[in-house]
Amino acid sequence: MESTVMDALPRLSRFRRHLALAVTVAVGLPFAAALPCAAADYAALAAETIEAYEPLTQDDLEAARSQVSEAAAKLERRLGKGSQLAEGWKAYLGWEGLEAQLTEGASPDLTAARQTLAKLGSGVDGLERREFQDLADALNAYIGVASLVGVSDQKAVLQTQLDAVVKEIARDPQADARASFEVERRLELFASAGVAQPLLAAVRQENGEPNMLLRFSESLLSRAVSRPVNRVAPVTDVILGTRIRGTGVTSGELSVDTLKADDHGRLRFSLSGVTQSQTVGHNGPVTIRSLGNTNFTASKVVQLRDRSFRVGVADADATTRSTTQSVQKTGGGFGARLIEKIARQKVAEKKSLSDAIAGQHAEARIAAQFDDDLTEEIRSARRRYDDGLSKPMRRRRAEPSEVRHSSTDDALMLSIVQAGEGQLAAPGEAPADPAEGDFTARLHQTAINNLAGAYVGGATITKASRNARPEFDVEMPEWLRREKEDVVEDMPEEGPEAKPFKPWAITLRSYRPISAVVRDGSIGATIHAARLSVGGENYDGWDLKMSFSPEQTPDGWRLVRQGEVEVMPTGFDPESGATLTSRQVALRSNLSKELNGPDSTLPSEFSIDTIELSDSKGSIDRMVMQELQAVDGWIVAAWRGE
Repeated sequence: MESTVMDALPRLSRFRRHLALAVTVAVGLPFAAALPCAAADYAALAAETIEAYEPLTQDDLEAARSQVSEAAAKLERRLGKGSQLAEGWKAYLGWEGLEAQLTEGASPDLTAARQTLAKLGSGVDGLERREFQDLADALNAYIGVASLVGVSDQKAVLQTQLDAVVKEIARDPQADARASFEVERRLELFASAGVAQPLLAAVRQENGEPNMLLRFSESLLSRAVSRPVNRVAPVTDVILGTRIRGTGVTSGELSVDTLKADDHGRLRFSLSGVTQSQTVGHNGPVTIRSLGNTNFTASKVVQLRDRSFRVGVADADATTRSTTQSVQKTGGGFGARLIEKIARQKVAEKKSLSDAIAGQHAEARIAAQFDDDLTEEIRSARRRYDDGLSKPMRRRRAEPSEVRHSSTDDALMLSIVQAGEGQLAAPGEAPADPAEGDFTARLHQTAINNLAGAYVGGATITKASRNARPEFDVEMPEWLRREKEDVVEDMPEEGPEAKPFKPWAITLRSYRPISAVVRDGSIGATIHAARLSVGGENYDGWDLKMSFSPEQTPDGWRLVRQGEVEVMPTGFDPESGATLTSRQVALRSNLSKELNGPDSTLPSEFSIDTIELSDSKGSIDRMVMQELQAVDGWIVAAWRGE
């Protein structure tokens, strides 16, 4: 019975922004005082859950079905019911299987529902739209409810799942990949079905700290942004009744610095420089030719939050100093010398006032131009942020539960909780930020596990020939596609040094395809393969466990594999006392030889390349790694800009 319920779990579950925080505050905090890290406390919460549990009924199922039906109808209207666009999306999502179970009283088809949910989190462009997201949320809840409603003794099944959670938490899921997997897949069921909320809140409270922390130094931002600004523009003005026209040549420098803010990132962009102008003014019968020199500074504050970048109003300060080149009566003629003499006297008398007014007008022009230029750049940056980060995460239903920007006098920081409703995040604070580094990243193992599940869960990776690039059969984000293109083994095609190449393919497990466990000095990674094919031989349901150590060389940093690849059937626990079957022993031996033998093409090390910044407008062209550590669950890295 347990396998039936657990198999009904959806592949992915989008964590609605701030939901975990709301649940923790509303439900979890009353239990906080009674929740030290001990299995007995979870056992008590499990007992309370069972005692208070009211089995889900057909009415609950109909309510969940109604939510799916309503979300599906909204999506159809958004796409244009009956349109070619709508029909294309419906074919892709497997609409027929979904629609068949939306009529009242229809039997749930969890296989079809899970397939549609997987498509809704496949990463295809367009899935970030609210209507797709709402359908996925409603469908996820429907699957959870249907998984329990279809069980004859819900309390007994729930008790089994709760007991398993208590047992695995006692093993410390942060230190044991198998324990964390067993905990998370059950928490997923609780979250989607809306049950065991106090226990769920307790687990989140103890495993819900930020698991991705990024820092950008003020020096890096300044060098990335700073650049000369040169502009030639017409000058048109009216000062003390004199109509002025001419040309201004502006030379300046754009810079940025960080300002202290706790609940958002705060950047101040500054532009300083000088405008040299050559103008002609007309006032009555007199023409005045002048040279102007305007020194100016302008600044504008930008607030960064995950949902929006807010741009403040530009402020400018300018001082103008002018030099009169000539004062002439237009057309010459009778009285010209007298008129010019009087005009020169008046120009001289009013020069200070005229320069002050010119400076005020320059401030307004500079502020307006700075507003226009910088606002467009910030809009462009926001589009890149959305297109490169936010939208791809939403398409995978892997949006972080929390993204918080903050800043100090010397850095901009991002603190991220990358975890879904049933996923673990960090259990405590991150290790200290590296003392040096223009850009630093502290990445907890849970962030690796959670992101891997979103991006490559269920994917098949194929390498058909020796120097072919590995190919994925799923949509990949741009940054990961670039990394994949760099993974080409440098192996001789022929000759005595050539190794026989065997084409291989690996289909990853849908839920938690990769498990990372980081210990001091080592990064452990277990690849959970639903199927592994090597040279025409298939191996179903195997885990490939590897350990890497970071090493610095004269050419940079690399991850070096320590020891052989350990091969074990998925789900087999060596500590349980169980033994492998004779067939498993034989398959394990064969697979181990393929992966660890002299003919293996499995890389034993990975170089960490310099990050090239091809689109940089400032003085930073690349980021070079200068530190890489593995510290008790965390990967700590630092780069310098060059």
